[in-house]
This record gives sequence, structure tokens and C-alpha cells, in this order.
Amino acid sequence: MHETRWDRRELLKAISAGAATGFLAGSARDAAAQQVKWSSGTEPPKLRAPANACDCHHHIYGSQYKVDPRSTLRPGDATVEDYRQFQKRIGTSRNVVVQPSTYGTENAPTLDAVAAFGPMARAVVVVDTSVSDTDLKRMHDQGARGVRFNLCPKSV
Repeated sequence: MHETRWDRRELLKAISAGAATGFLAGSARDAAAQQVKWSSGTEPPKLRAPANACDCHHHIYGSQYKVDPRSTLRPGDATVEDYRQFQKRIGTSRNVVVQPSTYGTENAPTLDAVAAFGPMARAVVVVDTSVSDTDLKRMHDQGARGVRFNLCPKSV
């Protein structure tokens, strides 16, 4: 029996070609052009996202949350509703909210966002060495599935 060996590049090309063919065969796009806060585009993507597509990294910011005093990145509010508008345009239905360095280890902005998004969202949190097993369990129960490591503390 002949065994076919694929290298990574060939496999990615084949998958991309198949996916592009399927996406391009779709009917008219549902999403209309719209301006979304924090996004420079207005048009839906040329390729339709597959069912259950997931944005695996985005942040939520809110002025109601305490900023880490060491933080240098302090953008304006980027709310759950802002992201929902963006998500509607790009066609994703699932998302992973990643704790921004702006809030340090205060994960309330991220966990509150996941609660607002509901069961199609998960979180990546930031912890330090003082985190307890109880805290990790609580965050897991609130949708946290990963921990973010910031290896450049000067750029917090």
C-alpha cells in the first residue's frame, strides 16, 4: 500500500484551496457594510466565515474597571456591544476574550465580558504566583480556559 506523506506547507495549501472553494461558492452575503467602533473597515469579509467560526483573541476595555498602575496601554472603552457589532460584520459566532495587560491580574473585565457574551465565549486570564486553586476553579467556572503570560513586563 502506498503511503502519502504531506509536508506542512502542502497540507496548508490543500486545506486553504478547499476552504476557499467552499466559501466562494456561497450565496449573497448577509452582512451589510457598517462602521464599527475600533475597526477601520466597513465591508464584510470577502470570504464567509464557516459555521461556528471563532475569533480566538480580542480584548474588552471599560472605564469602570481599575487600571493596573504599571500599565502604559490605556485605550478607550471597547465594549461587549462594540464587539458584537464587529462580530456580526465578520460572521463569527464564538470568541475568546483575552485579558488585556491594561488591567494586570484584575480579570473582572474579561470574565464579565464572557458572562455577557454567554456560552459561545471563553476567557484567557492573567494570574500571578499568589493565585489560589480556589481562584482558578472560580475562573474556570466563569469560562476561563487559559492563562496569558506577559514576558515583557516593561510594556505592560
